[in-house]
Amino acid sequence: MESINHTLSIGTPKSGMDLFCNIRMGGKHLMRLHSESFVGGFLRDIHGMMHGGRTKRLISPLEQYVPDYTITSIHIVDGAVEIYRSYLRNVFSGSHSGNPNGHQPVWVHIWGCQSVPELNGTWEVESAHTNNDYVRLIGVPTTIDPSTYVPDDATCISKTYKNIATTQRYCMPFRKVYPTVGAGTRPISISDVGLHNPIDALLSRGAVSVSGVVTDQEKSIFTISAPFSNATGGDITIREMGLVTYIDVSRYALKTIANLHARDILQSAINLPDSKTLTLDYECRFELENFNQDTDLNGTNGGFLAEFAKALRRQAVETTHTGWARMLMCIGGGGTSMSSLNADASTSDKGWQLGLRLGQSNKFVSMTDTDLSPDASPETPYNLGGITHGTEDGQLLYHGMMIDDQVTIDETNNEAYFNLSRVFENRGATDITVKEIGLYAKNDDSTNRFLPKLIARKALAPTDQFTIMAGQMRKVNYKIKMVA
Repeated sequence: MESINHTLSIGTPKSGMDLFCNIRMGGKHLMRLHSESFVGGFLRDIHGMMHGGRTKRLISPLEQYVPDYTITSIHIVDGAVEIYRSYLRNVFSGSHSGNPNGHQPVWVHIWGCQSVPELNGTWEVESAHTNNDYVRLIGVPTTIDPSTYVPDDATCISKTYKNIATTQRYCMPFRKVYPTVGAGTRPISISDVGLHNPIDALLSRGAVSVSGVVTDQEKSIFTISAPFSNATGGDITIREMGLVTYIDVSRYALKTIANLHARDILQSAINLPDSKTLTLDYECRFELENFNQDTDLNGTNGGFLAEFAKALRRQAVETTHTGWARMLMCIGGGGTSMSSLNADASTSDKGWQLGLRLGQSNKFVSMTDTDLSPDASPETPYNLGGITHGTEDGQLLYHGMMIDDQVTIDETNNEAYFNLSRVFENRGATDITVKEIGLYAKNDDSTNRFLPKLIARKALAPTDQFTIMAGQMRKVNYKIKMVA
């Protein structure tokens, strides 16, 4: 069976979702930075919302009896740094923590260390020994001098990936998003799980604000902003920055990173003097690929639409406490009313309406598109966009949506991706030519309401159009790919 393959991009300029940052100090604009460093954690959050089931999330223990411990001493043993504290093993306690000597990777997040600042950051654990009170770390520079470490200067807590349902409250994706700053210079990797040397604890971070979505035909934009004030009595050097999302408002919220979305290394460090304020304005941009107004003449065009941007913006607003992260679900089940046992759940929901759908108009894509052809109109308000599901002439049988179970992290090419696919079968007597591809998702956070919305669309040039012959099947695949 022949497959039709298309890509939706994240991190590629003017081709999907992209990220910029405007940096200001004392009301003066310093620079505009193109952020080229989305990391795997961000795509895992997108995947989690679309998948609706269980997906890997990097989390810290949430049980209140799990401590964050200070570190008594550090050592260099056989070419690696080890941290020590009596009962340090307790940071690996709890149902959401991991085994430091197990098969799955475990990290410790260290913050607040001023005597040896190189120790700050999120480090993978190689192993633990002597009652798990000595923890051996990967990647910490061995050029540090352990004798200069002040006992109990640094604090740490564990982190590990767990397969957790995206709809659980403490694991909501793209939620409570904060800009963050650091002083580290470690090269960026698609597998980064935190800043190299976070220094938020040294600064006073003001209220985070998230703008509304501004949309025109070609693009949608919203901005996440936060000010950082220096009241330390001395200058602070900033060399890295990023976006993080926290598990929830708790005693860990300002200390640990639940999920890193983006990380950037500044080409030139910024000096933040005492009593000055630095403001980061992260601009989330969603631009159509090959935007044009004549598909036949200028080629295939499209990408993520305004509804996608609005869904992420709703998740990012810090004061939003109502969601259960179902807003981008592209597959039936996963907590939607199609799998609900509630008495008031809708019985009219159709699984085929979520996910990939096909249409027969290659009119150029606009960011404000809301449906495939034929569009709903005042005369036909319930007209479903695109080719409808069925076995009659002019219809296609929409087989079940398929979404990869996990995100693939390709460290060699510094990219991450997952696939969404669906098989379409023509059981009618006439051939059907497909001229557009759409992706529909649930646009509501309730289990009992069903509101499929178009979040991505591709209008196909004549050379990219395809025909599903009578009695034949075609598989259509969307790869959502992110490049760091």
